[in-house]
Amino acid sequence: MSASHAVATRRTWSGMPFVLLVLGDLNFSGTGFLSELARQKYRPDFVFEAVRPTLKNADLVVANLEGPLTFADWSPDSEAKIWRFRQMPVFAETMHNAGIHVLLLANNHIADAGATGIEDTKRYLSAQGLQWVPPPGQGPYAFRKDRASIDLWNADLTTPAGSYPWAVSAAALVDAVSLHYAVQRSTSLVIVVLHDHADTEAQKRALAKQLFSAGVNWVAFGGNHAAGGVVRDGKNGMHLGIGNFVFGCDCTAETRGAALRLTIDGDTVSAANFAVDVGNASNGYVAHVQGETP
Repeated sequence: MSASHAVATRRTWSGMPFVLLVLGDLNFSGTGFLSELARQKYRPDFVFEAVRPTLKNADLVVANLEGPLTFADWSPDSEAKIWRFRQMPVFAETMHNAGIHVLLLANNHIADAGATGIEDTKRYLSAQGLQWVPPPGQGPYAFRKDRASIDLWNADLTTPAGSYPWAVSAAALVDAVSLHYAVQRSTSLVIVVLHDHADTEAQKRALAKQLFSAGVNWVAFGGNHAAGGVVRDGKNGMHLGIGNFVFGCDCTAETRGAALRLTIDGDTVSAANFAVDVGNASNGYVAHVQGETP
């Protein structure tokens, strides 16, 4: 397993290299996080101070928002959960200020405040000029600008299919991607980011292989709060675990993530994962980029 490799892909860009960052879970909650927020005089931008230069230097930054931006009541479906999350809407501005462009909403907590929470989230993101990847049934988020043409797909394979728009089965996701590119073949770099609690590398590889056959170039797995490596599968690639980026919940001792960096240069896409130290085991509230893994 290598931390960095290059993969040939379709020529859809030219000129200077284009850098895409895919970050792991963002969760601005938990007693440790809120205590630190108070110590920071309720200045929410503190959380990205150590990584803002890295994010600002990228051309496109994508991150998973683990829980809605809302003051809405909890969904009845969340009552049985051990952990459930809501985030203060002010963090939409914080994400914008940090240099994040597109949010991933497919995860097992985005619907913790029901449909109202999801609609609130989209409204607060829109107010800051932030985008999000639509549910698989609506196709990809199509990024078209200057040097890059990228299709982003996002799905939650952990929550029961149909629970909310991003929750689908693996088979339904593969079918949606296959149908989309059968109808309108794309010359874009096609990336799928999954919230999936698959336990083994073999399971991840098997699903990624199906998606590659459907027209996908890259598959990134998240949801396990654990860092993984970048691996190559022929001309395609996968990231076996993005992990956390900023995760303030007191519910996990995992405090390391591995964000995915794709550098698009001519006919090749170079991939690397860089380690992220997100604090300590009691709170995990601040992200620090540590550089590429060896």
